[in-house]
Amino acid sequence: AYLHQIRKSNVESLTQRFVQATPVSTAKVFMQAVDDMSVVANIGANIPDYKLTLSETGIDNYVLIIGESERTANMSIYGYKRDTTPELIEQQQKKQLLLFNNAVSPAPVTIMAVPLAITADTVNARDPRKYGDNIINIANKAGYETYWFSRQGKGGAHNNVITGIAMNAHKSEWVDEGYDEALLPLLNDALKKPGKKVIVLHLYGSHEPACRRFPENKALLSGGSVADDCYDNSVRYTDTLMGN
Repeated sequence: AYLHQIRKSNVESLTQRFVQATPVSTAKVFMQAVDDMSVVANIGANIPDYKLTLSETGIDNYVLIIGESERTANMSIYGYKRDTTPELIEQQQKKQLLLFNNAVSPAPVTIMAVPLAITADTVNARDPRKYGDNIINIANKAGYETYWFSRQGKGGAHNNVITGIAMNAHKSEWVDEGYDEALLPLLNDALKKPGKKVIVLHLYGSHEPACRRFPENKALLSGGSVADDCYDNSVRYTDTLMGN
């Protein structure tokens, strides 16, 4: 519990935590909303003036799937003993894949890891002002129609930076109900539209609690501990989603 409070302290201000313990604790929600709006405005105001050179690739649709809390150590395509990635291993897919064997997440929490992966910010020289320099804004400048569809949260200290990046897309939408497959209808609708597109799907993936990240009928792996079975089934469910 102590360590959890330490982690919370890194994303919530001292003032917010103090207000939470007072009779006006509901004010914390409004303080967070003001914080969120400030983050979003800051990211939207710091877009570089890109000088891009464009070339034709023959590809109209780029789909970026941002997973969540998924380790290569639990993916059978990387040698894991359980069959967690049958879709990726299928010969038709495998021959088209470029697998990275030494990729390491830049941070152990979403609110830091995702911005570090898709913006100009770097691990060795952290600078939130660089969040405005991101793949969505580059794609916008290059003339692509951009979409961001998410099963993650939209507001709050654990989400606001990512939301700030997402809201630079021409269309952004957050889905609160169901599982990650709830994003597929949005993806299909976007793909039907003409023109060049960059579409981001931000999954819940294997985020804790992993047992709640897939439907009951997708619990195909069993025989280990409950935690391991749930995690591996969540990895396999993500693989199924990507296959779809």
